[in-house]
Amino acid sequence: MNNKRWAVLVLALMSIIAFAVVRHAGSGKNGTLVRNSLIAQPLPESAFSWKPGAEPADFKLETREPETWMQQRIAAIDYDSDGIGQVKAVISAMHAQPFVGHAIQKDLRSTWRLIAEHGLGYCADYSKLFTAQMLAAGIPVREWALGHKDFGSGHTFNEVYIDGQWIFVDSFNGMLIQDRETGAMLSVLQFRNRLAQKNIDSIEVIKLTDPRYFFQTREEALNYYARSSDFFYLMWGNNVFSYDSHPVIQRAADIGRPLERLVAILVNQYPQIRLLETETNSAAIAEMRNLRLVLYSSLIVELLLGLCLIRLCWKIWRDR
Repeated sequence: MNNKRWAVLVLALMSIIAFAVVRHAGSGKNGTLVRNSLIAQPLPESAFSWKPGAEPADFKLETREPETWMQQRIAAIDYDSDGIGQVKAVISAMHAQPFVGHAIQKDLRSTWRLIAEHGLGYCADYSKLFTAQMLAAGIPVREWALGHKDFGSGHTFNEVYIDGQWIFVDSFNGMLIQDRETGAMLSVLQFRNRLAQKNIDSIEVIKLTDPRYFFQTREEALNYYARSSDFFYLMWGNNVFSYDSHPVIQRAADIGRPLERLVAILVNQYPQIRLLETETNSAAIAEMRNLRLVLYSSLIVELLLGLCLIRLCWKIWRDR
């Protein structure tokens, strides 16, 4: 077989591999799973119990000051003096318009305008904007997510640190969680563990936004979270202002969301993901590891084939 035919064969193999990877990652669910597999690490529950001021060294903690417009937005929101009152007021302001939906996936200022003025946005837009507002208000915050059937696509929500404890907050659905008997607010891990132990009777759901509350009953809300209790994970950073203002990420965002995320990972601005490892999700974690192996193997094969193609093209050019 001559060099030209070999070059065509190598190019065809590269195209088939690239097509297979892109097709697998093309859907929202698979795309999230692919992304997570590349930046995820499983950790035991104890690794999530740190408090503000004692964050892990690799947690991308936001140190940049919010822009003036964000500070002005927070200052304009009326709220009670306590931290929970401020959380409720911020969520109410985010739910001021009738819900329209549609993912926004833009910078913070555009996200605020489209949510507050037009009712657009999905959970990831809300959790990112909520993170930014809590940071602007001086309240420690972090962002969680869950997958519905694995560590892929699902739902995002937050946790704020008030009065010496982490407190679960779902800004998109407008809800908090508390102990039914004592009235104490629950953290994400407390909430998740009660769901996993089927201790649902001890949980009360606090609705903050009746016009926008998406669950018809308390049971519906709890079941939504309970069926995903094996797939909780924490975004290992809250650097929303630094991410938003990074010039290279901004340029990539003008081209498209996938490129933006890739660039953010390359410039070390995209937070890693830490999976909550439990006794019952080992199979899902193994699936993530296998997927990562496949992706890295595909990349290595593509690079080797690319080198072969370059050499073949050089030989073809030399023999002209």
